[in-house]
Amino acid sequence: MEKLLNDDLPPKNAVISFYDDSHDKAGAKIDYAGKADRVFYIEISDIEQIGKQNMLFDTYLPEADELAGFIYRAKNRRLGYYLPV
Repeated sequence: MEKLLNDDLPPKNAVISFYDDSHDKAGAKIDYAGKADRVFYIEISDIEQIGKQNMLFDTYLPEADELAGFIYRAKNRRLGYYLPV
């Protein structure tokens, strides 16, 4: 993702960014200021546990409804999607 940020993201884009501020720099929140038209940040308290535990969206991703709205709005504005991993 750092290379993509350094080379500039393509124009008209929307980014969904998962981050974990409780860990080292590798999981820290990335600043997309001036790089993305729209950004949706989701803090995951322990990103390594995704898929390892049997959790419901309501428990682990309470932002699911808001995220869905973000995706639909970006789609309606014909923005590209980027989901950095």
